[in-house]
Amino acid sequence: MRIAFVTFEFPPHVVGGAGVYAAQLTASLAKIGHEIVVFTPVPSSQSLQIERPDNVEVHTVDTPAPGALRTIQFWTKLPKAIGEIAARCAFDVIHVNSLSYWFLTNRRLGSAPQVATIHHLVRDAAAHTSASALTRVLDFGGENGLILPMIERRLLDSVDHIIAVSDYTRGQIIDTYRVDPKKITTIRCALRWDESRRGEFESASLRKEIGLPNRPVVLFVGRIDAPRKGLPFLLSAFKMVLQRIDATLLIVGSGSSSKAERLARRLGLSKNLMFAGPVDDLTLRKCYAACDVFACPSTLEGFGLTILEAIAAGKPVVANRVGAITEIVPRARVWSLTQPGSADEFANALCHHLQTAQSLGSSTGEATWRLPESLRWSYAARAVESVYKRMKPG
Repeated sequence: MRIAFVTFEFPPHVVGGAGVYAAQLTASLAKIGHEIVVFTPVPSSQSLQIERPDNVEVHTVDTPAPGALRTIQFWTKLPKAIGEIAARCAFDVIHVNSLSYWFLTNRRLGSAPQVATIHHLVRDAAAHTSASALTRVLDFGGENGLILPMIERRLLDSVDHIIAVSDYTRGQIIDTYRVDPKKITTIRCALRWDESRRGEFESASLRKEIGLPNRPVVLFVGRIDAPRKGLPFLLSAFKMVLQRIDATLLIVGSGSSSKAERLARRLGLSKNLMFAGPVDDLTLRKCYAACDVFACPSTLEGFGLTILEAIAAGKPVVANRVGAITEIVPRARVWSLTQPGSADEFANALCHHLQTAQSLGSSTGEATWRLPESLRWSYAARAVESVYKRMKPG
C-alpha cells in the first residue's frame, strides 16, 4: 500500500513521543513492504537535515514562519503538497500523527481513507495542569491552549478511523467526544531499541563518561518546560530526598530550563542537579544505564515511552498513578505508583529504590527483562497495517 504519513515531528526534529512514533512506525511499515511518504514541516534552512530512512520518502513542507504561525503555514500548504504527489501516484491511506492536520472538509486531503493516531487528548492535558486562563489564551497552538481542543474535535469527527496508543487514551476519546468505540483501535507504542544489547550499556565507567559524580542518580527524561511533565513537582520531592540521601538528579530533555534552574536555586538544589539538555539516542541509553531509579512525575501520559525505555534498561520506576502509566509500569518487576500531587509519597518511593540500589552495590537494576512481542515495532506495524486494510475501498 502507498501511505501518506503526516507528522509535525520527524528526526532529527523530535520533541517528544509523537516524533519517536513517526520515525519508528514509518520505518517498520516500510520494512514490511509499504511505500511511505512522510510530510513534515521544516524551515527551508533545515530541510537537508531531515533523516531519510531506507524505503521512506520524506517530503518537507517549507514553513519559515515563526512560532505557532509555522503550524498554520503547514496546515495551509499541506493539501497542495499531498495533492501534487498523489497526482503522480495515488495514496491508499492518509495517516495523520496526532494533530498534525485538521480538516476543514472531510476530503480536503483527497479521497483516500484517513486514519489518525492520538497519543493523548489535548483537552485532557489541559485539565491535568494548573495553567491559568490567561496562560491558556497566550499558548496559541500549544496543548494547554484554547485552540487545539476545538481542532481535536474536528479531527476526530473527520477521520475514518482512530488509532489510540493506549486503552486509557481510547477511553478518553470515547468519554470526552462520544466517538463510536468501533471507530477506535488501541495499538500501543513500542521500544525503539534492541533490549538484547543492554549489556553494552552497563559499564561502571558510564557515570564518569557522562560526567556524573559518584553518588546515587535519579533520572528524569522529558520536555523540561512542559507543565504536564511535572519537573517542578519532582524538584520539590527531590529536596526531600536530599534530606536523607546525597544523590544527583539528572535531567534530560528539550525545552528551556530557565524556570527549572531558578526553582532549583530557590530550593537549594543546584549542586545536586545536572541539566543534560536534549541528547542523542546512544547518550540517552547510557543515561538510563547509569541511573539508579527513573522518575516520571507527569500529571498525564497517553502511553509513557520513557517508562518503557527505563523498564527495558532494568531500572526501577517511580511514577504518578495517572493516565496510561498504570498500563505500562506493571510490566516492570520493580516500580512504585504514587498518589498524584503527593511530593512526600514520591520522595519516599525514590528513597526506597535508591537505598535498595545502594545495599545491592549496583546501579544496573533488574538482571533480565524480555520484551513482549506486543511491544515491538514490528508488531505495531502489522497492527496498523490491518487498520489500513480495513479502510481501503474494495
